[in-house]
Formats: sequence, structure tokens, C-alpha cells
Amino acid sequence: MAAWKKKFERWQNASAPVDVEEVASLLPRIFGSRLREAKGTSHRWHIDVEELVGEPGFVLPNLPIPVRGGQKVLAVYLQRAYEAANLLGLYPPEIEEENENDEQDD
Repeated sequence: MAAWKKKFERWQNASAPVDVEEVASLLPRIFGSRLREAKGTSHRWHIDVEELVGEPGFVLPNLPIPVRGGQKVLAVYLQRAYEAANLLGLYPPEIEEENENDEQDD
């Protein structure tokens, strides 16, 4: 399994905050055009989840992902992002990337 997939899988049961660098690299990879970045605010990312409104835990048409202290994202927001990716069918990916260089486990 690719390193990025392992990191994203850990979000499902995350219990500790995660570095903003990891979140910044994974969110675009998973959510693509659904992701908006708002610089200069604590709610740095917003994910369009309009189709999920009405599902348990999804009241708004977007899912905000705030950054705490400019360095960490709390586990609860990562769990919600993981759940949204699964409900939207964005993860797990149906087709593997052809030239995936992240297969190495160090």
C-alpha cells in the first residue's frame, strides 16, 4: 500500500492532532476540485460535501478543516474528512495510479 494511503487510513481512527504538512498534501489528492483553500484564517480548507447534507454529522454543504496554532489539525476533523471521502466514493480509489512512486516503505 502506498505511503499516502496508509497516512489517510490512519485518519479514520485518529486520536491525536496531525501536522498541517501531512494534511496539506493529502487533502488535494483525495478531494481534488472539491477542496478550497482559504489562507489567512484558521479554517484553512473547506471541502464541498453538498451531496452529504442530511447524512448523520453533515449539516452544512461544506466541511471546514481548521488548523490549530498554524501547525496541527485536530483528529476529529480528519475523521470527518475520511468519512466524507468514503461516502462520496472518493476513497478508496477505484483505479490505481499507473506510476505511483509512493510504494516504498521506509
